[in-house]
Amino acid sequence: MESSVQPVPLLSFRSVRLRVGVLMLAALCIEGLMRSNLNMAMVCMNGKLVWSTKEQGWIFAAYYIGTLLIVIPGTYLIDTFGATFVVQFGAVVNAIGTFLTPVTSEFLGPYALLFIRFCMGAGQGILQPCTSVLIAHWFPQQERSFAVGLSTAGNQLSIIIAMVFTAGLCQVSVLGGWPAAFYLHGIIGLVLCVLWYSYVKDVPTCYKGISDAELSYITGGSSERGQKRMPIDVPWKNILLSLPVWATALSSFSQSFATVGMVTYIPLYYRVVLRMNLTANGILSAAPFLSQLLSKIIFVYVATVATRHGFSLTVVTKVCNLIAALGTAACYICLIFLDCGSKWIAISMICMAMALLSGYVPGYQTGIVSIAPKYTAAIASFCRLTGNIASVVSPALIGWIAKKGSLDEWRIIFIVMTVTLLATGTCYQLWGSADAESWAQDTGKDESAQKLVPKGELILSDKVQHDINVPQNATYHFSCNVD
Repeated sequence: MESSVQPVPLLSFRSVRLRVGVLMLAALCIEGLMRSNLNMAMVCMNGKLVWSTKEQGWIFAAYYIGTLLIVIPGTYLIDTFGATFVVQFGAVVNAIGTFLTPVTSEFLGPYALLFIRFCMGAGQGILQPCTSVLIAHWFPQQERSFAVGLSTAGNQLSIIIAMVFTAGLCQVSVLGGWPAAFYLHGIIGLVLCVLWYSYVKDVPTCYKGISDAELSYITGGSSERGQKRMPIDVPWKNILLSLPVWATALSSFSQSFATVGMVTYIPLYYRVVLRMNLTANGILSAAPFLSQLLSKIIFVYVATVATRHGFSLTVVTKVCNLIAALGTAACYICLIFLDCGSKWIAISMICMAMALLSGYVPGYQTGIVSIAPKYTAAIASFCRLTGNIASVVSPALIGWIAKKGSLDEWRIIFIVMTVTLLATGTCYQLWGSADAESWAQDTGKDESAQKLVPKGELILSDKVQHDINVPQNATYHFSCNVD
């Protein structure tokens, strides 16, 4: 039921939920810093630590192997310990790993660093599902789009900051140059741990300082918000035999394959192929992700307007997916023919490619929540699994191909990425959909908990309490003792 109490405005200093949203942005940004600083630092290490491109590729891949393996017990961990504890523990692991990276690199070698990166990946593997669970608890349905946009902006901000500031710190003499970046980011990670522990709770009822007005507004006056969710039987056979599900999962694979590959190796490409100095490398390595951040806002806005003007959700998702796959592939084809003599055109093509990848957000990512709304968590987990596989394969494959980092090797890499994007993009145009599958149609008596709803809405009933608005994971309800 709706609350009659005047709500606390979201954009207000008194808004506790805004503080939680900002801290979620900080968590994604700071943990992203600890993940991404190695990409630029690896360029700085050149000459000091002689590692092969293959070894570098496996070091980058180790992080994503850790994220891949933690997906399996991730649901159990969130359900058992709570989303806030899982984020807190992962932040501690990453802060320690970041502090240990310089010493490990210099004295223990690449394989010890590989283990450190694996542990860091495991610590961050379910960070985004945790923030999705917190959004479901802390924000009423009409504010969740804002909350998702606010928190996920931390992903692009982390890459931008990591590229620019790591390059700058590499050139100072304090603490040996590049190690200073890891020590600084490790300290910031520990600050995050303190703030997170102090100000973020699993549910609003656990937050002692929240006003009655804001609590009532968030929960809608429902007494069920603090209860455990009821389990549902997931039809895995139908999911795994569904062509729309596979088309969606393949798009998830291609997005991660292209994104992680570029995030990991853009600094190396700039240095070896485009022959840029370190300062320009750091600034221009951040440019593609700034363009991605801005284009994400534009894509989501245009898609929202299109659906409001009567275009079907399937049409909108397919068009956005087509722009992402075909447009990015076209940029990579152009890069095949560019060298250091056309560096500014090459940089523009990379920025355009990363910007067009944002089309996947209102594309297949919107389809995830619509194929089978009741089983969104299961489908999202499956798609996340394929994305994590791509995150492991991409840096390892690029490291294996680009042994010398030559232009000819990079041409092969761009061809592989182009073929991947075109193949998966074609699959989505043929089989992708945002319409509910027949096996996912609800025919039970409790229609209030079974009707199809758009992304961002929460359904509560006496029998079923299941949040379907967040594609990364299911919603978990926690109880707490409040003094």
